[in-house]
Amino acid sequence: MPDYKLPGDSVLSERFIKGKTDEEIAEEYGCSRQAVNLARNRLKYTRRPYSNRANSLIGAVWRVQTSTGHQDENPIQVLRVWVRLRLGDDSLSARQRTEAINFEARIRREGTVLQYDPSNSKGFSYVQREPQDGRLVVRWPALTSDGVRDPEAEKYLSLPDAPTS
Repeated sequence: MPDYKLPGDSVLSERFIKGKTDEEIAEEYGCSRQAVNLARNRLKYTRRPYSNRANSLIGAVWRVQTSTGHQDENPIQVLRVWVRLRLGDDSLSARQRTEAINFEARIRREGTVLQYDPSNSKGFSYVQREPQDGRLVVRWPALTSDGVRDPEAEKYLSLPDAPTS
């Protein structure tokens, strides 16, 4: 018999996309991890917590247009991998790890940040760092209506004190 403590599919889908684990969702709704896992499989969501979390953190800054193919451009792909590295993803391949380290090294060496412009055909460009960028690796657009940045996104999209190696 299904566990009716689970929310509807749309709410579950949102949680899966945000990278929530089965355990976190089960605790939130007072049901078993197995019930969440069955729903995840039924909805055909794979377990990619680091990728999902990276997408969620980047999504707190930019709404990358998929109709233009911007989500497949190299700069955003490398940024996603770099965020996964910052989150502690130990499933990265050697190539991905090297790309992430090189991304950070470039940002530090050139004094740049990654900027997203949906009106540009490529979408992304590296631009000179400005004082309002602080330690961020991305150019954060104008603040939200409440004037607050997502603190977790800001944490993981900022350069660590010491270069990643």
